[in-house]
Amino acid sequence: MKGCLITIEGISGIGKTYFFNKLKEQYKDNKNIIFNGEITDGNYKGYTETLYNVLSSTNSRFFDLGNPKAETLLIAAKQSFDEENIIVPAINSGKIVISDRGYDTICIVEGIMLAKKYAGSAKEYSKMIYKFLQNFNILPQKTIFLDGNIENSIKRAEKRDLKLNYPKYTASEKKILYDCAKLYREYVKDYKNRIEKINIENENAYNEIIKIIEKEINKNERRNKK
Repeated sequence: MKGCLITIEGISGIGKTYFFNKLKEQYKDNKNIIFNGEITDGNYKGYTETLYNVLSSTNSRFFDLGNPKAETLLIAAKQSFDEENIIVPAINSGKIVISDRGYDTICIVEGIMLAKKYAGSAKEYSKMIYKFLQNFNILPQKTIFLDGNIENSIKRAEKRDLKLNYPKYTASEKKILYDCAKLYREYVKDYKNRIEKINIENENAYNEIIKIIEKEINKNERRNKK
């Protein structure tokens, strides 16, 4: 592939969408950068709309249908559809795609949901999904993991969710977010060649994100000159 895929990851309320939108504005005139939103951003129709309607039918923040095996495959299908129709064509033409969530979120969240229903290790379930999905989905060349205070993230997420008429997070939902944050942090260690952690509590967080993006842009330009 000539281009590359960069994903931005983190728990709900961490500021992921905020930084994603700032990047969209910063690089709006760069035709070599494509932005791909996540499943909840409202940018879907046809096939992806059908998938979203199924996944959101229980009004669960975590697309909990009561069958995490099916949920994993449905979310992966949406991701695969985006890849085939948006991400792969862009990368093959030498562009950089910056995606709001992706591969790692599927592995982490669904690993936790599998462990919640069937018991066992969330990390082991995540590793199983990680290995399996490489047959169908693209592993990002670079992932930016946003980390920070979880309680503050929950407050921001609840404030945002008021607009969607969601209630406050239950104790069970908060535990899922804490488990996600913990597993994300372990991922940084396990896949340190691909994932870089940014602490959003740092006032220079956005500049650090830009440095990572610019480094990938420079790499991409060198690849395309060969």
